[in-house]
Amino acid sequence: MYNQLPGLYQLAYWSSQGQRLPDLLKAAQQPQSNPTPQTRPLATTQTPVPPNPGGRPDITTREGRKALQDQFEAQGGRDFRW
Repeated sequence: MYNQLPGLYQLAYWSSQGQRLPDLLKAAQQPQSNPTPQTRPLATTQTPVPPNPGGRPDITTREGRKALQDQFEAQGGRDFRW
């Protein structure tokens, strides 16, 4: 009997599919309405902060180095422990 078990499983599977056949045919004949997907609200967009219009300070000039130092200190570089 053990050797017949795979065949019996297949027979049980296909017979259950055959019993469902009338229901499947009825469902296929009925027009299916496609539900409209729910629209999700859009997240509010945040505009990024534009970069400094003056460009990047030049490290080769005294004013550029001073601007870099001031920028570093404004970002908390003064309190940084080396």
